[in-house]
Amino acid sequence: MAENAGYYESMTAFEYLNRFGYLHSVADVRGRSKECLREVGLYEHGDERISTFSKGMKQRLGIARCLLNDPELVIMDEPLTALDPNGKTDVIDLITRMRDRGATVILSSHELRYMDDLCDRLCILKNGELVENGTPESIVHKAGSLSHYKVLLKRPLTNEDILRAQFPEIVELSCLNNLLHLEVDGGADFEKRFLRFLLDNDIEFTVQSHQLDRIYSDYFREAEE
Repeated sequence: MAENAGYYESMTAFEYLNRFGYLHSVADVRGRSKECLREVGLYEHGDERISTFSKGMKQRLGIARCLLNDPELVIMDEPLTALDPNGKTDVIDLITRMRDRGATVILSSHELRYMDDLCDRLCILKNGELVENGTPESIVHKAGSLSHYKVLLKRPLTNEDILRAQFPEIVELSCLNNLLHLEVDGGADFEKRFLRFLLDNDIEFTVQSHQLDRIYSDYFREAEE
């Protein structure tokens, strides 16, 4: 699935999948096309022309095309490009389902903030050379620098000292407009303990960790220097 896959814009989504289903010699092409449209949330749009689709809908249609012959290997180039947050969530869910049912998914992406939970293994390339390879956790640990977190709270934090006492590895802590900024030194199990603390204290939150973005940027900043 290319970043900008060519679509036959004059076709309907159903016709488009039928065409590729025949090329792949898929049994019961029409039935399988309907199944794939349903799986990516486009079943109700199956008779609409692709020219009327948004970028996100086209991305989902591209994934439906990948699913037609139930592949063991799927290769995707920048599947999250130009999607709004809801579109990215939908595509990530689809990729996760492909992975969880046994397919190997290889994807290239600059949207590293979504890769922590999505990928079992990451490779970082610079100028065509492999410069890092491993699980997301091992790459973050190997970087050996401070870990940065942003935590969006549903209500203001009333006592920062409790957090400092509970987690001595917190080096810097600030909270502005319910957005909690943390810098953490070490503590391999910090995330699990910190999330458990928030849950036990009925603190509603959303974690925004951009560790991989920072590590990726550091590699290229070193090259420029």
